[in-house]
Parts: sequence; structure tokens; C-alpha cells
Amino acid sequence: MTQLIHLIYSSAAAYKFSEDDLIDLLTKARQYNGNTDVTGMLLYTEGSFFQILEGEESVVDALFAKISKDKRHTKAVTIMRKTIPNRSFGEWTMGYANVTSEEVE
Repeated sequence: MTQLIHLIYSSAAAYKFSEDDLIDLLTKARQYNGNTDVTGMLLYTEGSFFQILEGEESVVDALFAKISKDKRHTKAVTIMRKTIPNRSFGEWTMGYANVTSEEVE
């Protein structure tokens, strides 16, 4: 049986993302995640990303390595990586919320 993990990370955007940039990123992420059975949630505010990825350990680790090398992200930092018994975001290939700084506070 494969081991499920979730990996939570934050990163800074390398440039200011427009709504079109975010839609493009989400479209590609959802397609990739659907093909690799990764689920999760992405939050974005004022140039900062916060993301939770869930899936098979080797797949999630490979995806985070890919994200860490993506020129759209800088300062990618793992906040938490741990084994999970089941998914919290099982229905979402990538949920998304564009939050304001007031909502973050």
C-alpha cells in the first residue's frame, strides 16, 4: 500500500500575478494533479503562496521539487510534511482562494 502524505509550503511569487496568471497556473495545476492523483488547496495573497498538497509520498515530493525550481516561485519553504491516514481535500485537484490581507489577519 502506498503512503499518503500532505506537504504544506509557502513561497513568494517572483512577480506580481495577474488574475490571468493565476487562472493559467490553476488550470495547469489541476490538470497535472488530476493525472497524478494529487489533491490540495492553494491560497494566494499579495505575492505570497500557501499550499497544501496531498497524495502518494513520491508523487508529492516530486511535485514540490518541481515547484521549488519553478521560476514563478521564490523562497519555497516546507512548513510541514507528514503521513496522513486520509485526504482532507479529496474532492479537489486544487482548491483555490485569493485571500485579502485582512482575511489572513
